[in-house]
Amino acid sequence: MLEKAEILSRFEKVYKSGEDEYQCLCPAHNDTSASLGLKFKEDKLIGNCFAGCSWEDVIKSAGLSWDDVMPNKLDNQWKPKSRIRFNPYAVLKAIKDDVLFLALCSKALSNHEHLADEDQKKLLALTGKLREIYVNIK
Repeated sequence: MLEKAEILSRFEKVYKSGEDEYQCLCPAHNDTSASLGLKFKEDKLIGNCFAGCSWEDVIKSAGLSWDDVMPNKLDNQWKPKSRIRFNPYAVLKAIKDDVLFLALCSKALSNHEHLADEDQKKLLALTGKLREIYVNIK
């Protein structure tokens, strides 16, 4: 496994969010709100994209390999204690700007205002993104 500093250097807009925990932009999608969480625990790296990108896509997009982010030794005793739990706060935090955009579009449309072509395209893309998030956490 690479050193923490080397791994963090592969990501953009990294900031510390807790003890050995970081938030940054996810390189696997067009991220603008630091939706990737990284946690260094002992000799393990735990990562989660709150927009739903797979961990494999994230490490490949960052120019990393499994050997770069996995422990150097095999722990045959480790077994997951339970299924990963859904964190609704983390999802809402990741999509807060998207929800605001949806609300503004909804208000404009309810007032019979025309959306700009760019906003229409963004609204359509956002609908697909939110549907994909829903499917992935369902």
